[in-house]
Amino acid sequence: MGNLARSVAAAAVASRTLVCVLALLADALVEDYDRSTYLSPKSCTTERDPLTHLSAQPRFCARLEGLVAWDSVWFLRIAECGYEYEHTHAFFPMLPALMRLLHTPVAFVTEPFTGPMPPRCQLVLSGFLLSNALFVLSAVCFFKLSATVL
Repeated sequence: MGNLARSVAAAAVASRTLVCVLALLADALVEDYDRSTYLSPKSCTTERDPLTHLSAQPRFCARLEGLVAWDSVWFLRIAECGYEYEHTHAFFPMLPALMRLLHTPVAFVTEPFTGPMPPRCQLVLSGFLLSNALFVLSAVCFFKLSATVL
């Protein structure tokens, strides 16, 4: 990767870090307003998961859950339970499939720091990390494409 592409990647990482810090800060300080979270029915994994009530870091999971709003509610639901209802077919399967694929390795890597996490928290964390990593990758790809075309 060239120096300019590294600069673009660094700027993308810096912008994602700033946005994530501001989102977490806003979630902690501002009362929720008109989010789609209430639309998500009870988790399909709750009854089967023995760690649901025993998470070592419930605040960590609660902070992550604060970022689940709008379309991420549906992507998370699809990753958890699959395509259950007609309206979930509006969402393409790649992100939920990658979240499902990566949630176990992400949980394995983060468990020494966070303790055991419920599967829903693992999925939220994998989706959060995945979407931010793909943002940085797409910024670099768009830079290289624009450098080639222009």
